[in-house]
Amino acid sequence: MKKLISALILTAVLIGTLSTCIFAYSAPTSTLNIREDNSYSLGDVNSDGAVNSLDAYTLKAYVASFDTDLSVDAADFNADGSANAVDVFFLKCIFAEISSVSDFENGFPIYSLKIAGNTIENYDIVVAADTDISTSNAYLSAQILQTYIKKGCGYDIGIAFGESTKNYGIYYHQEDYGSAQAEELNLGVENYIYRVESGNLHIYGTVRGCMYATYEIIENYLGFRFYSDKNTYVYNARTAHIPADTDVFYRVPYEFRFSGG
Repeated sequence: MKKLISALILTAVLIGTLSTCIFAYSAPTSTLNIREDNSYSLGDVNSDGAVNSLDAYTLKAYVASFDTDLSVDAADFNADGSANAVDVFFLKCIFAEISSVSDFENGFPIYSLKIAGNTIENYDIVVAADTDISTSNAYLSAQILQTYIKKGCGYDIGIAFGESTKNYGIYYHQEDYGSAQAEELNLGVENYIYRVESGNLHIYGTVRGCMYATYEIIENYLGFRFYSDKNTYVYNARTAHIPADTDVFYRVPYEFRFSGG
């Protein structure tokens, strides 16, 4: 009887573990409900719900270094990460009906996505030339990043094998678990590294590390928040920038585990 109970418990644990692994490797769902942040509107510098002369006054006062509160995102027409005299000019153009607010929008939560100062249009996502797309965690991670770059800023970034076809690349390095390189980088099963070198973003992992690094980048830099497998929130931002000095190593902690069947 004890052997039977032990066998049943072992089976339940195995089923729960298998279910967890299957969920972890699931590709992004097309039915994802993404709720967008509406904390600012471009041009509504003083956040009063309208774009008018008061916004111009507030922006001019801010540029002149007066103690004025404003929404930098709402004032950042040219998406350079700041509110300055150039934005005053663009706001004047809107009032003069030379241009409109929609000329400075792309219909997505992020207007400008950059890595080390380079726009995302200069990048491919790159996996190893011999990648098996049916089993590779790096390729799955590349697909996830591709999906959320599209959802975030509207850009269809390509996935290349071996080398980038663009000026720069987001390179995935999936090391073999237990290999000398993985040991040297202290990757273990789930740890990860991502760093920017010479304008390229490099992501390192073994079994699942590439995937975990990808979700951290999506959350920390693209502004997504994952509340469930069906519901996601994303913050609107004029700019999203992964800086040139980015160098992250993360050891994934597991304080407890849960198995269910």
